[in-house]
Amino acid sequence: GLAYLEEMKLQEAETEFKKFIELSPDDKLGYANLGLVYLRMGQYEKAEERLSEAKAMDTADPDVNLLLATAYRLQGRNKEAIEVLEETLEKNPEHPKVLFELSELYAAEQDSEAQMKRQAYLERLTQATPGNLVPMILLVESYIKQEDADSALSELEKLPAQFPEFPAESMPYFNQVLESLQAGKTDEALIPFTVFHNYQKVTYPYQDGM
Repeated sequence: GLAYLEEMKLQEAETEFKKFIELSPDDKLGYANLGLVYLRMGQYEKAEERLSEAKAMDTADPDVNLLLATAYRLQGRNKEAIEVLEETLEKNPEHPKVLFELSELYAAEQDSEAQMKRQAYLERLTQATPGNLVPMILLVESYIKQEDADSALSELEKLPAQFPEFPAESMPYFNQVLESLQAGKTDEALIPFTVFHNYQKVTYPYQDGM
């Protein structure tokens, strides 16, 4: 089943995982993997059903809960996705994928409370994954959007020490951001920071961090 899933032979994978469930109905792996097959098929209601069964067998499994949250999100049910992941954090408080997914879910909301929650999860993610470029950059962006120039500057200044080989083309934008934050002008920092961020997305450290 896993081999078929890796090759995107989804109907064959579905058949194998259904057999697995018949042979071992008390094993969450069959339901979780079948749920993943349905996610890739775009059959989100079926995925939710199977992943909910897997979750009932092990409520704290972060991988199962991440998949179930994905099924909710793809159906436009972000609040339920957030509930599942925040419940998961109670037993897995430093789980990077859960923290990242929560930050992304809150990023989709526009109200200030959601943005502050996003920032809090990014702060936790940065602490849980020291040296990972992705949350560090996202946290700087969050501070800029929240008009917190001091915090943004503090995080920005950490980047060159850990990642000294940024693309040369990105450095003028980095310097613009630095000057703007030093002057306390967060409104002038966001656009050049966005350009700087976009340059990083194609680099190995960023891709590895993702």
